[in-house]
Amino acid sequence: MKKLKYQIILLFITIIWGTSFLFIKGSLTSLNAIEFLAIRFLIAGLIIFPFFITRIKKVKKKDFYGGIILGIILYLVLLLTNISLNFLSASKVAIYTGMSVIITAILDSLIYKRLNKFLLLSILFSIFGLILVLDISDFKIEFGDIIGIILSFSIAFQLIVAEKVTKLGNSYIMGVIQIYFGMLFSILTLFLFFNGFKNIEMVSFFQDKMLMFSLFYTGGLGTALAFILQTICIKKLSSVEVAIIFNFEPIVGVFFPVIMSNFFSFGNETVNFFQIIGFVFVIISIFIVTLKNNNFKNI
Repeated sequence: MKKLKYQIILLFITIIWGTSFLFIKGSLTSLNAIEFLAIRFLIAGLIIFPFFITRIKKVKKKDFYGGIILGIILYLVLLLTNISLNFLSASKVAIYTGMSVIITAILDSLIYKRLNKFLLLSILFSIFGLILVLDISDFKIEFGDIIGIILSFSIAFQLIVAEKVTKLGNSYIMGVIQIYFGMLFSILTLFLFFNGFKNIEMVSFFQDKMLMFSLFYTGGLGTALAFILQTICIKKLSSVEVAIIFNFEPIVGVFFPVIMSNFFSFGNETVNFFQIIGFVFVIISIFIVTLKNNNFKNI
């Protein structure tokens, strides 16, 4: 049961990320993808600064370089997420993030050759559930879908690299450093290609309550807290285990807008019977990987 607390933490993180898609998409009507990302990282950086400054003397070279690597990948993943939300619904982007579990499992089995019957069963349940949730009856590939597919591969790459890098040093410090380098890259991109923050109307910016909520929700919980915890947890788990648990994220991403639509009149999302069945299959896949005792030894 040593791993259970890390698995529960990751499940909590997926709920934060799954609920954030709807808020980010709504905010992209006021800010472009890179503006939102830069401000999100700025908020995260400010929140974690007091915790980082007390440990700055403990930063070693391997932690610093590991944080840079993770920061670059994190920046790319979040930027692709924001761009895809410009073209696709929040639910569909959530599904593409969930598809990364399949890619992660394939890459992980090729690299580490540790896929076993329990993981394979969990992956199959997960894939089948995602197909039902995605509702592919009228599915067609558009430009946003191409970005979504690239996003899926990027997340899989992020999980595999993070598992490898975090084992080389202090995962907490790496998690903090990745936030600051993600902030650096996003701000540099903003100033190089979008004239910095000049296009933002500051008065309307601070008066937009929904935008402010989205930024602090994604910056505080979805970035400062979630990505540091993810970096710590992935050191204790395999990338496949993490990916399967993260498969709960698209489920939240699909059903959260439905809840908001029906109970809070926010949006106009619906869900059908087959999507509910798909949800059940994904839950089963998470239970398989979470309740199997610790090390997933080959059987």
